[in-house]
Amino acid sequence: MSPVIFGCIICGYAVDGYTRSVTQSWLKEFRAIYSNHGGIFISGVGCYDDPGDGTWVAPPLPHMRWDDHGYTKQLRDQIPVMRQSPENNRHGYIVHNACWCLLQKVVEPNNIPLERLYRICSSLPFPIRGIGVSWGHDYGGLSIIDNQDYYPWEDRLMEQYSKSKAYQYARYNPYDVPELYKLLSISSQVDQNSEFRTNSNNCFSLLPWEIRETIAIYLSTRDIANLLISSKAFLPLLTSQTFWSSRFQTGRDRDFIFETRAKRPKDWIYLYQMTNNAQNPPGLKNRKRIWSLAQALVNLLCFQLVRYTDHCYAIPNLDPRWTVAADIKEDTVPNYSFKEGCRLFEKQSTYLPKDLVQIAFSVTEAGVTGYLAGIRFTSKDGSHICLGYIAKDKELYLDIATLKGFVLAMGPRGIQALQVINCDGRISRWFGCPSNSPVTERLVCSEVINALEIGLDGYKITSLSISGQELSHVSKSMPQNSSLRKVSLWYPAVPHSDLYLNDESFTGESPLTAGYQPLCWIQFGGPNGVYLRSLIEICVIRLGALCSIEFHYKTKTASPKIQKLGRRKLTSFSEIMRFPLDGPGGELIQSVEVSLIRLDGDNVYGFYRHGKLNSFKISTNRGRSMHFQPRESLAHPSSLTPLSIAAGTILTGFYASQHPEEGLVSLGAISEVIE
Repeated sequence: MSPVIFGCIICGYAVDGYTRSVTQSWLKEFRAIYSNHGGIFISGVGCYDDPGDGTWVAPPLPHMRWDDHGYTKQLRDQIPVMRQSPENNRHGYIVHNACWCLLQKVVEPNNIPLERLYRICSSLPFPIRGIGVSWGHDYGGLSIIDNQDYYPWEDRLMEQYSKSKAYQYARYNPYDVPELYKLLSISSQVDQNSEFRTNSNNCFSLLPWEIRETIAIYLSTRDIANLLISSKAFLPLLTSQTFWSSRFQTGRDRDFIFETRAKRPKDWIYLYQMTNNAQNPPGLKNRKRIWSLAQALVNLLCFQLVRYTDHCYAIPNLDPRWTVAADIKEDTVPNYSFKEGCRLFEKQSTYLPKDLVQIAFSVTEAGVTGYLAGIRFTSKDGSHICLGYIAKDKELYLDIATLKGFVLAMGPRGIQALQVINCDGRISRWFGCPSNSPVTERLVCSEVINALEIGLDGYKITSLSISGQELSHVSKSMPQNSSLRKVSLWYPAVPHSDLYLNDESFTGESPLTAGYQPLCWIQFGGPNGVYLRSLIEICVIRLGALCSIEFHYKTKTASPKIQKLGRRKLTSFSEIMRFPLDGPGGELIQSVEVSLIRLDGDNVYGFYRHGKLNSFKISTNRGRSMHFQPRESLAHPSSLTPLSIAAGTILTGFYASQHPEEGLVSLGAISEVIE
């Protein structure tokens, strides 16, 4: 039987049942945050010493340990964890005991809210090439996120990176660092609080030293470094024990050395110098990495779910007219198949106040990606209607009286950012970060919105729906009349209006019924066709399925770079097909034809039932052509269908949707008027 190895939800490193080193025994000691009929609990400290068996057993009470006198493993203490299927409503997420202790230090003097933590963990996917949950970050350099061969909405987390610096010290105990005790002992005996005097004529020198020192305490160490360069009045900070002691306070760059809370050194300067990155022992380096990960988790725990009793009003039987959703997986999808995307735990809805004056958005900062977690609507009288998870100290505000929609940056796990459309059609700034996220204008309306519904997982908004007084009758005809530009999720941005998308010949499914299926697009001809004269080759890569289409250029400048539609890792089995093009001599792609594969059945992807892209053929204005098809084609050339291109325009781009296993599954043509 293959060994069962899972990673800690905080640090990402394996709970290692194979280690035999005494100094690394912490790696196999774990706790589980788990559900049971009675609620959510934290287990005692278990010892995972038989990965071949794959069972996780921990004492039921938090104060208990596996090596307590008189304790023996009991079958009733077994907990299915991580990818394993729940048994009798019992399921958990594992964490090194050392990492759990660090998390407790981060939240000190508060307690860890177990129900919030479990709900958040239940929202996290299990990447197929990883050993734990994916927060969207790389665990402080421990793992690899492959942005080269995958789009941002695909499962990009790869195995742990054994050559990384983080991996080299990941096996050292982050909680119990022996070298640190020696440093604390030395710094408690020595006091180097020497006076540093300087002559300075700038305005700060007029302030009493105590005020200058107090100002400095509230600044980051990096800001202080810049301040010392610009003002000699602050140079005494270099020998101020009071200032350097502030660097060990919560939120400062040495706050992870929590031992100073109980044993306060005399020489803070020495301790600060001896705990910089270069001097740090490996255990302390590991602690610093894990501490920042724990802080990010604690920030999520601060967001509180608003229930209907807290100024949130449910609308019975709300019939939303337009919806944008992330890659939501059904409850029936088991954990071992939950590789990417998100869950849907509940929905909340409300009518918007008629005297609306302000909207506030609560935005998380989890991993490399932030998400919209909650929305607060404020009326003239100061009353609030709240939806989702709210954190007052993390709200972003917008003064507005009426809403006509939203532009959404919708990632596979939730809304990463949005823009608000006001009554006169003006678009607000982005709330959140839209970077590396598909964008859609589907929720931009011509009428005023009066109702709104959101879907939630354990810590963020995963869907947004709108409704309005005038939208109900309009919506019946909009799906047929709306362009792909309006209703699709586009990456990297919505194509601008002077590009023809030739919607009628797009081979893919309707974006309104296909689920979360972003359209990625490239403009190989460049703005107004400026790159067409540099185009010298089209390169198509297949690995059974059609993987990518590349456009190569010959130019003396740095741009254009290679344009690529589709992302897939190149392997020794990849088939590369090349078609030279005389762009400098005026050769242009004049037409494109495609063939599709159709398969029926309950167990096939929807795009197969609709028709999946199998091959395509390009023809140029010089009578040359090439058919990019698999060696054993299932589609006869006679089944080729032309992609229509608007009269008077020239082909300058393509758009497509990609499946992580099936490659490019659709194709559309972009053209424009070249002046």
